[in-house]
Amino acid sequence: MTQIAEMNVFFTETQRMRFWWVWLLVAAAAGFAWWTFVQGVIFGQPVGDNPPPYWAYWLILAFAGIGLPWLIYALRMTTTVTRELLTVRYWPFVTRRIPVGEIDSFAACQYRPIREFGGWGIRWAGKRGMAYSMYGHEGVQLELQNGHKILVGSQQATQFEIALKRAQSEQRR
Repeated sequence: MTQIAEMNVFFTETQRMRFWWVWLLVAAAAGFAWWTFVQGVIFGQPVGDNPPPYWAYWLILAFAGIGLPWLIYALRMTTTVTRELLTVRYWPFVTRRIPVGEIDSFAACQYRPIREFGGWGIRWAGKRGMAYSMYGHEGVQLELQNGHKILVGSQQATQFEIALKRAQSEQRR
């Protein structure tokens, strides 16, 4: 059964966070969280002129010292094209499933993430539509039958486009 399902997968790509400056910011926030925790809880030295309550040190550590680094490490975007479906999963936030039959047109393209969509991530840009991107400046621009536009960022945009063509041709059979 698994082999049959895998035969129907025409394309899959998983992208992770690659921006060094994001990792630098996360490391700085996590380092500060750990430093305040060690100072305030372990050594009993209040941090700042108006130190937070004891429980707040634990909260800061949980969110900025552990949670944020884990989130950035775990964050990934997986794009899959099967005979019936294009799936974009931006884990842990959203999964978008688009039936191949509802895609009116598509094309591999280059885009300017900051100028066109205000950056990477899950973005809405008015008439330009929705964008799902992790990094880079290549992707596949889709237009659905209902007129909605969706840009899916990809480091393998040409292969992604070929997979969509194959899926649509399989749908017509």
